[in-house]
Amino acid sequence: MIGGGSYLYDTWKQYYGKEAKVLIWRAGVSVMHPDIDPEIIQELMERDPIAMAAELNADWRDDISTYISDVVLRACMTARFEFPELTKYRYRAFLDSSGGKNDSMCLAVGRFENGKSIITRVEEAVPPFDPQEVVASFAGILKEHGVGRVTSDHYAGVWVSDSFIRHGIQVEMSDLSASQLYIECQALMNMGKVTLPADDEKTARQFLSLERRNRSGGQDAVNHPEGLHDDRANVCAGLAVVLQRERPWTEAEQSAHLPITSPNPIPYMPFRQWQKVEDLKEAEKELQEFCEGSKIVRRG
Repeated sequence: MIGGGSYLYDTWKQYYGKEAKVLIWRAGVSVMHPDIDPEIIQELMERDPIAMAAELNADWRDDISTYISDVVLRACMTARFEFPELTKYRYRAFLDSSGGKNDSMCLAVGRFENGKSIITRVEEAVPPFDPQEVVASFAGILKEHGVGRVTSDHYAGVWVSDSFIRHGIQVEMSDLSASQLYIECQALMNMGKVTLPADDEKTARQFLSLERRNRSGGQDAVNHPEGLHDDRANVCAGLAVVLQRERPWTEAEQSAHLPITSPNPIPYMPFRQWQKVEDLKEAEKELQEFCEGSKIVRRG
């Protein structure tokens, strides 16, 4: 629900709590549907407190809200630079490309460990620069980490994939927009499932400057204010989501029918709660319908 300018909000403001011919009923999902498991509500609130406050608690929303608090962000900034341990970990990477004139070209590298997306390295080429030289440099970093393919944002041109393939690196486009990646990452950071490089103040400032803006149709947008940049934050958020998409479901999420960010690959399930893959897909479909517009279930 959006405060200000909407018919619902104006009607609520005029009649709520007053003796009038218009009856206003305002109640959260736990009141309207007391049979719903409180743990499911708590899990949804932890994943996306901004959207869920409106969806589940009937709270009014502002048009613009801060993307992440300083307290939550600082709690995530504990990762240290390390030499890649290829025999122990499998690394992934996310790329934010640029033509070298206005925006930086950035690369984030990290791994998934103990339920967390751990970003251990963020590289940035500040314009002006030669894009081909940066591609060669980034390709070398990827090879150091044993990474043969990198995920890129939507704005990468054909020259990006062609340039990296010459160095033996495959570029694949993300199926989520920048805003979708940010909102996914926001939920992960709120749950303590993202570890960012420690003492990286430039990345921290970019995350703290981001704004989450409500748009019609329930699709929130996350962006930086005019004149600022978010290239480093973009690759960190993108990589955090990419790493989480490949993890298996936890037993708690299977029991609560809570989806991970992608249905592919279908995760291995250590116990036979689901008899068939179709059952798993149907459970996701049911939750998606329940949370319509909540930002918890998103597909490209």
